[in-house]
Amino acid sequence: MTYYAFCTNEKGIQKKFELPPAQPDALSLKTLWSKGMLTVSVNHSPNIQLTQPLYLIMHCRGVPLYNDVWNNNSQYLQFPQEIMPSGIINILLVDQNMNPISERMIFNTNELEQVSVTFETDKSNYQKRDAVSAKIKLADANNNPLKGSMSISITDDKDVKPDTCNNIFTALLLASELKGYIESPAYYFSGDESNSRTLQTQLDALMLTQGWTRYNVPAVIKGEIEKPTSYLEAGFVISGTVKGGVMMTNASKESIVSLISHNYPFFDTTTSDENGKFIFAGFELPDTVNYIVQASSPKGGTRFELSLDENLSPPIKKQMLWEYSGDRTNNPDFENYMSKAEEKFVIENGVRTIFLKEVTVVGKAKEKVNRSPFSSPFNQIVSEEEIEKMRAIDMRMILMRLSGVIVSGNTVRIRNNPGDPLVLVDNMETDMDMLLNFQVLDIAEIEVFKDATAAIFGSRGGNGVILITTKSGEVPTRQREKYNMKIYQPLGYQVVKEFYMPAYDTPERKRSSEPDLRTTVYWNPNVNSSAETGEAQVNFFAADTSTTYSVIIEGMTPDGQIIRSVQKIRRED
Repeated sequence: MTYYAFCTNEKGIQKKFELPPAQPDALSLKTLWSKGMLTVSVNHSPNIQLTQPLYLIMHCRGVPLYNDVWNNNSQYLQFPQEIMPSGIINILLVDQNMNPISERMIFNTNELEQVSVTFETDKSNYQKRDAVSAKIKLADANNNPLKGSMSISITDDKDVKPDTCNNIFTALLLASELKGYIESPAYYFSGDESNSRTLQTQLDALMLTQGWTRYNVPAVIKGEIEKPTSYLEAGFVISGTVKGGVMMTNASKESIVSLISHNYPFFDTTTSDENGKFIFAGFELPDTVNYIVQASSPKGGTRFELSLDENLSPPIKKQMLWEYSGDRTNNPDFENYMSKAEEKFVIENGVRTIFLKEVTVVGKAKEKVNRSPFSSPFNQIVSEEEIEKMRAIDMRMILMRLSGVIVSGNTVRIRNNPGDPLVLVDNMETDMDMLLNFQVLDIAEIEVFKDATAAIFGSRGGNGVILITTKSGEVPTRQREKYNMKIYQPLGYQVVKEFYMPAYDTPERKRSSEPDLRTTVYWNPNVNSSAETGEAQVNFFAADTSTTYSVIIEGMTPDGQIIRSVQKIRRED
């Protein structure tokens, strides 16, 4: 038989979709939750005889939960909910050659893994600028105290709306395991006993429509494990290659590579491997630290070329699901927040009006470029203003934009002439290497001689001439590059700044006329509970606005149990 789906949208428009035809030789897994038990069965077409051995495999985040031969005479298998971990469980039916026949994903919620979070304050209601003392207690399902690390944020409900779409559960147990966009994933964790059955049914529907993201399961169960092609990135590293030999093109084995910090007390050494590769790892330094990386032989020789690997940051991938296009004045929540932010800025910084004293601007005539006596109006001349408009960072970028000049690597040609052009800097002949390393900011004018205009230089100008006039009129001397040394300034860690909280610990401070307009009254990314009692303490001062505060607690225990709780604090006059 052929089946169809009829779909009607909110405007009453209906469309008809033909569903895939039933397969005469199909096998598929079926799962069903009932009274805390997961039932797994195998459905198959009537004309199929299950004679070949089949295997049932279950795993959660790569950890095997079940692996055994499927009993073809059995109608189903049952698994208690409390013996399986919380999260997405992948179930596969495979043949004797480990080829997947059917795959099914389910989501399990193990109540024994739920962390109980108790939040108690020393008062039921707080007045303006009162000291708030709160105690947090963590316990497992058997009420045993738990050690945990938590982040805690306390915000004003009038100004900040807590995120109801994403949380630590959705990030670690749901969204990270599935392909595609999940609309409001936190909805699936918002139930209690009254609607838990409905949420479980909707989670099953989500599992049937989303794809698996973690790895290639069919290849893994066959033993075809993909191995990384590079080292495991466990932290900040500085790596590179050392080359030696007559032309410095051969990989240098067992070269001594030293790493020195200029503005931070740090020093380390390592040796290059058989491919000339070296790596410094296992250290962490703050941002804006300069390093000198230098290669040498065990006897102190420096004839090496050292190159550093580029330290790439991961690309930013952000999907904008919606864009607010309405009038901000029609959004009371946004307007209240902006009014408070504006008032807070004025109180702390004053009115944003700056009266400037009288300013006299004096212009200075630009000095004319002292052109070479060889200059000709028939040549292509590029002025300093034109060079600035090019926004070139080196000489290669400038030369590539000159008519008739062809740049390929370190080779420069004029109109396909066979040899290097004559290079003059302030009428003094120099080499091509000097030209390519010339500083752009030192150039006042560039002139290119082609064909007949280059004839005044005789045979030396046969391949064309490039004439550079500098701003100072002096040929800059180039420092000899040290090929075995590199100066490097990577991104380090940012020094943590403490979250600001005012202290109204004296009567004078509490009576201060400066309004307290904080929207976030407390934030701490690392609150740790005691292993003996499971307790942690939080202390802060209430702000001025009469409101309620949302307390969001999220974290994890050392053995991986997820902590999350949303609480309220009253602040009413």
